[in-house]
Amino acid sequence: MTPRTRGAIVAAYNGSPSSERALDWAADEARRRGLPLRVVYAFTWPLHHSLPRGLPGFDVDEYARRVIDRARHRALERVPGLEVETERFTAEPEPMLLLETHTAHTLVVGAGRMKAVDTVLPGSMAMALLVAASCPVVVVPEREPGPVLGRVMVGVDGSDQAGEALEWAFAEADTREAVLRAVSVYQEGERRSLRMREHPGGNGPARSGSPGVDTREAG
Repeated sequence: MTPRTRGAIVAAYNGSPSSERALDWAADEARRRGLPLRVVYAFTWPLHHSLPRGLPGFDVDEYARRVIDRARHRALERVPGLEVETERFTAEPEPMLLLETHTAHTLVVGAGRMKAVDTVLPGSMAMALLVAASCPVVVVPEREPGPVLGRVMVGVDGSDQAGEALEWAFAEADTREAVLRAVSVYQEGERRSLRMREHPGGNGPARSGSPGVDTREAG
């Protein structure tokens, strides 16, 4: 996956506390990179074509509009003047968000539950996006952020996918003027195989102007 230099920072939003934290992170990231923020609300109801519309005083479209308007207001309150685009879909969140990753710079989601199956398989939404997305995915944890440590950590195992992750991590560390920590975790029996896949010298080729690199192995 080649990191994109343009495209919007896309935040998945559904009004939950976890999605609000994701929206805040995405707004800050859009400001830092000078990119627009796109907020997407994909929702569905059981029997949504009949049940909610049959409830007195309830309108699905009006409900969705209020949710997405709150997201816009929150983002602009946090980052005044930010370019914010919003869109809502009556559809399952996962396929709609995967479509967004084809043009997004980064997709940002909360770590909380985003659909019913997550009550059975916690984090299944985030895991599916991490596996199938066409752009980097940021999963914002369900806790208030701690102090900025000035460090980007990447897991490496010698695979092509890990190489792509390493390229992205180098770019992120450079952008944030942070130290890059590369970590490899292996079982004892995999040690020889891992060693055979490493670049000569252990830490890979030197890069001009690259961030400081801190490597770790754990067995």
